[in-house]
Amino acid sequence: MFDDPARRGRLDSPAGQYNFLQGGNLDLVPETSDTYTYGVIFQPRFLPHLAMSIDYFDIKIDDTISVVGADTTLRACYQLGIQSSCDLIQRNPGNGSLWQGSGNVIDLNTNIGSLSTKGVDLSLSYTGVELGGLGELSFNLVGTYLDELTYVSGIPGDVPTECKGKYSGALCGVPNPDWRHHFRMGWETPWNVDLSLTWRYYAAVTNIVPETAANIDYELGARSYFDIAANWAVTDKASVLLGINNFLDKDPPITSATGTTGNGNTFPQTYDALGRWIFLRGQIGF
Repeated sequence: MFDDPARRGRLDSPAGQYNFLQGGNLDLVPETSDTYTYGVIFQPRFLPHLAMSIDYFDIKIDDTISVVGADTTLRACYQLGIQSSCDLIQRNPGNGSLWQGSGNVIDLNTNIGSLSTKGVDLSLSYTGVELGGLGELSFNLVGTYLDELTYVSGIPGDVPTECKGKYSGALCGVPNPDWRHHFRMGWETPWNVDLSLTWRYYAAVTNIVPETAANIDYELGARSYFDIAANWAVTDKASVLLGINNFLDKDPPITSATGTTGNGNTFPQTYDALGRWIFLRGQIGF
């Protein structure tokens, strides 16, 4: 139907964006889930300043309320030949476009197959490290290791989507690094000033679309952000906090594959998109 080269060209959006119809669905049923967690708290007597907890989680949600995603719908229609998915593709009757005029992909909320995730949360703190007349140091680490994050679209013949260490697409969406952590070192000085240094880390992720020569943003590299802060106790009831977040001014990774889950050309839900910023806060108690 679209053998005319001029018409075929109109099927490819130069912005990589297409219209879709999103909204509620009266046919939704409630989600159901099985959640298993196991935790261990470790506070040894021979190290009274050490506290550690390890929590394992295993969660599976059936009839997950989400969207299938336009990409999945297009693949199910054109690669798997599923008519119910093809029925959701409403091309512009004049030129076949999905981004000009009335063309769109229907992508209402629905009960997709399932979502399952497994991993480990770690919390480690060590306080009261004496520095003689220079005060005390404290250390705290909070991290998450992601072992599995799997979506099943519920479309017959469609394979599960593993999102551990992946990003992009309607199902994986925002980056899902297999390891992320916040590490904070605090210094309680004897001069009514407390200093802190925080290290925020996100492991590298790759696009769920296979790597090609044209896919230059296939991998979003690991990111480390460092924050510093100083809190001055002016009186027992008044304090002033001065801080600099991302003081090395590290840029977020840039990608053209944010879809509807990012903002512009990055993922501000995960990465620091503001660059270096300075803040000053005062607090008075009554």
